[in-house]
Amino acid sequence: MKATLIRETYSKFQTRGKLTIVNDDGKTIFECDTLELPWKENRNRISCIPEGEYKAVFRNFGNYANRSFHIQTKDGKEVPGRSSILIHSGNFFTDTRGCILVGKSFADIALKTKKRIIEKDGILDILNSRKTVDELLKIGDSFFIDVKSANTKEPVPIIEEEDFEEIIKEIGPLKVGDTATVNVKSSLNLRDKPAKEGNVIDQLLNNQKVKILEDHDEWLKIIVEIDIEGWVSSDYVHEQDGKFFVKTKGSNLNIRKEPKVGDNKVVPNGVPNGTELLIKEQSEKWMKVSVVGKEGFVYQDYLKK
Repeated sequence: MKATLIRETYSKFQTRGKLTIVNDDGKTIFECDTLELPWKENRNRISCIPEGEYKAVFRNFGNYANRSFHIQTKDGKEVPGRSSILIHSGNFFTDTRGCILVGKSFADIALKTKKRIIEKDGILDILNSRKTVDELLKIGDSFFIDVKSANTKEPVPIIEEEDFEEIIKEIGPLKVGDTATVNVKSSLNLRDKPAKEGNVIDQLLNNQKVKILEDHDEWLKIIVEIDIEGWVSSDYVHEQDGKFFVKTKGSNLNIRKEPKVGDNKVVPNGVPNGTELLIKEQSEKWMKVSVVGKEGFVYQDYLKK
């Protein structure tokens, strides 16, 4: 069984092509469309992978487990200069993250769900992707794949638009160090590990700001950005392992603009028991503190730049 991915159309934001798989008798047993990033010198998450012969192996672990193929060199190593290149489902060029999306036909679509909103942008998107992945999974556990350009007499064009990387920064995948905004209609679960099985340690609200600490493919480790600073009574601050936490009997702790009781709350409802605090100043009965945001994992689709 052998597959061929022919890259047919190169544009500013994407590369569109056709994937065909034939059996040992040369009979076509599978066909679909493909969507990749443009060629940008094999740069991680900015470029499609180089042309060449690879092996696609069923992936039964990590992100997209049991719903993807891992692209490797013919001797089973990662694509040179890259890691975790997959064939998986998705609709938009920003979903590729350097991987290969499969589907049936293209159209400029809008997506509105409880968790994600994407408007039409004049750029073609790939359709029926999950169904196409399901069909591909029935073909077999592995196959060799030859990735090449439709015009073999000409080199693969390098898209030179200077603003491409700026566009990727604006609407492309989030990366470590970025500040992002929660993009949900209700709330977003913050978990203690990068998986749906992780325990929910908090719920984030729409438009809440977070900072990306680590990238775990579909999951991102974040810290919640909280701009709260003020004074609290030292009677309700507990030190543990060199860190300071709110310690009350269940009620919230008021943070005040000045070190005195009165109508001077920084936030109306205070902060809950167990909240981590950073001590900035200290007097006999009061501490000037800032609130330390919680760390945890969220699903990357529910954040936006």
